[in-house]
Amino acid sequence: MPRATGGARARRLDTLLFDVTGTLMKVRGSVGEIYARRGSGHGVRLDPERVNRSFERARRNAPPLAFATRSGAPRRTAERGWWRNVLRETLQGAGQTAPEAFFDDVYNQFAEEAAWELDPDGPEVLAELRRRGYVLGVLSNFDSRLPGLLGALGLASLFAAVETSSSLGVAKPHPQAFHGALAALGGSTASAAYIGDSPVTDAGGAAAAGLLPVLLRASLPPGVEGLTIGGLIELLDVFPGPIHERI
Repeated sequence: MPRATGGARARRLDTLLFDVTGTLMKVRGSVGEIYARRGSGHGVRLDPERVNRSFERARRNAPPLAFATRSGAPRRTAERGWWRNVLRETLQGAGQTAPEAFFDDVYNQFAEEAAWELDPDGPEVLAELRRRGYVLGVLSNFDSRLPGLLGALGLASLFAAVETSSSLGVAKPHPQAFHGALAALGGSTASAAYIGDSPVTDAGGAAAAGLLPVLLRASLPPGVEGLTIGGLIELLDVFPGPIHERI
């Protein structure tokens, strides 16, 4: 059941922003499994578990996925360069190198719905929240592949706006990322909640930006006021109507 922790205050909410990876969907299998599977076609032998560990290190050490240029081909070029560096660091950590064609293959693979697995309750919950009158949006530390990916997964029509760190030029947990996504929705921080799975990037960032954090399958950081849920289906208990108060 949903739990209010840290003394979450009552609010009237009408706008719900969602994280994507780890919240609405996850990689099917693992990053390491996909790298290993695609690598076999390029003569690259990879150990999935070693790749997973190396990938997590590379992601943690990478700069934010956000750029000064935020439109068209220059942004897409910057995105590919960012991911190319992450892949290079990942392979080095796994004791391997690979041809450029391997990067292209992997990059394109993660733009395909086959690489991802939706939360089983996600589509139903989103559709019901929208039916209840909430304005739904996405804010993700992702890139320009995301809108097309959400379309392929059948979710795009449920969102009034899909914003990424790359499209906004700033990444979570910076408050400007949340404010930029809300501006695209025409919403305000006082009437908005952010649903995500990361205590720091999602819950901490949302709270600092003035939104109500709703944290999935984790504990709120010390001093952060918000709600915790065990699964997306519990959002239907948290948000029973378009205008309500919740403690």
